[in-house]
Amino acid sequence: MPTAVSRRRLVAATAWSVPVILVGRPAAAASCSSAPTVTVVPTLGVSSSIQTKTVNGHTIGTFSYAVSNAGTTSIPAGTTYTIVFAVTKAPGNAGKNLEVSPRTIAGLGLSRTSPVSMNPDGPPKGEQTFSVTLTLTAAVAPGGTRTQVWDIDSETGVGATHLTMSAALAGYGSSQCSSTGAGGQTTETGQWGSSV
Repeated sequence: MPTAVSRRRLVAATAWSVPVILVGRPAAAASCSSAPTVTVVPTLGVSSSIQTKTVNGHTIGTFSYAVSNAGTTSIPAGTTYTIVFAVTKAPGNAGKNLEVSPRTIAGLGLSRTSPVSMNPDGPPKGEQTFSVTLTLTAAVAPGGTRTQVWDIDSETGVGATHLTMSAALAGYGSSQCSSTGAGGQTTETGQWGSSV
């Protein structure tokens, strides 16, 4: 049986080793999977407007993507969406150029901010498809909406050249551990100049 003196030595040695381990190996940060989860309820929308440009007969308008908060907690800043634009031509139509130009919107950031020339025939006439990451640079409060707008200029009408936008949640901002609640959306698709 150990003596009282040897017990003290064991306790002292154990007590001495604990600070060394803590200093040498700091505790890992809590991961999102183990943290309390905050439920957010984003609703997404794709809308457009069209008109004819009197100078050259081009079809012009806007193509918009809206992130709205239908929940009771903010959608965190840093939340990202991947948006893909694709252009196709209707059968029997020639490939016509279309330009997609993003607007600068407060509270939103884009990975691609310059205008993009698109053409259903692809390079070298223009891109058939391109993607952009949209980031919420500020939280969206309950009842709030952030809308990114692109201006569109097409050599032809919406019936001859189809422009489609598809958006999908890439990830919530890291300021809180978030998950999508009932009624929330993580994807949305729309066609320019159409209610589809």
